[in-house]
Amino acid sequence: MSDSNKGKLILFDIANTLVTWRSDLRTERLDALCKISGAELSASLFSDEDSPGMQFDRGQIVASEFYDRCCQIMDVEPTEKFAAKFRQMYQHIFEARPEMGMLVEELAAENELWLMSNTNVWHLDHVRTEFDYFKFFKTSCNSFNTGFVKPESGIFETAIERSGRLASEIIFVDDKQSNVDAAKKAGLSAVLFTSASGLKEKLAELMSVTTA
Repeated sequence: MSDSNKGKLILFDIANTLVTWRSDLRTERLDALCKISGAELSASLFSDEDSPGMQFDRGQIVASEFYDRCCQIMDVEPTEKFAAKFRQMYQHIFEARPEMGMLVEELAAENELWLMSNTNVWHLDHVRTEFDYFKFFKTSCNSFNTGFVKPESGIFETAIERSGRLASEIIFVDDKQSNVDAAKKAGLSAVLFTSASGLKEKLAELMSVTTA
């Protein structure tokens, strides 16, 4: 159970909120790795709910299964040497947002911060290792460890249950309006992310209202 005496619980999306997501880099690198184009492979990975990318993000398959299925699509031999190259290519698609790092550190002094993103274990491991400000997030409630993807209500319900808090004590931050709307429907306060400065203002206003 969380330390509910520590301010608010703020749930943060990762891609295009805490960091910049560069899916174009993945597509470019895939072009050089396989016989089909990077664009074709990316489409195959996320074509439907049963595609390997979607199942990996939901935690329905483990990393080794995801890698083997990718190799089948790419028509390459799944060697250990290629596995390291493929994982690096798949992970390194994020760029730091220093202004968000400063805001996160400031918020962590008086609040509890969790990650809530549609992501997989490879991406989570990478951002935690690569970007120092992710150390302020002690817990995550992501798609791969809940089985739900935003904007499904289950991911928000899971966060409420795991936190031991009331929904009114939780704030959700995301760059997609559909996810913000779903969080509000689940009873959470929610903020649409556009910039670090804008988020800081919105959070200050929201927390002053909810604590009044």
